[in-house]
Amino acid sequence: MKNKKNIFFRLFATKEVNSKSTKDRVQEALLELLPKGLAYSDVVAAKLGMDEKTIVYKLQEEGCTFAEAVEEARKTLAIHYIREDYRLEEIASLLGYTNTRTLISKVKERIL
Repeated sequence: MKNKKNIFFRLFATKEVNSKSTKDRVQEALLELLPKGLAYSDVVAAKLGMDEKTIVYKLQEEGCTFAEAVEEARKTLAIHYIREDYRLEEIASLLGYTNTRTLISKVKERIL
């Protein structure tokens, strides 16, 4: 009986992972990698155990580019950091911007 439970668990766990879209999986990876300065398609591909070209292709099938996925992850993290009262300099650095001016410019582009 124990074997059957293990097989069921493995199938269920695999189905759960496979039921996520590529975009969702890329987003999860980016949320972890972006603050480390590793938001590159090859790094994300390696983390997900996929070929870089496959990720790009699957994202395109889902109507998204890798650059758009990175921007979406930046937005998610920025909201989190603001709510947690991070300093602007910290937020800029964690989001991969070279300075606060670049971050402010990006925010203005989205608002105006």
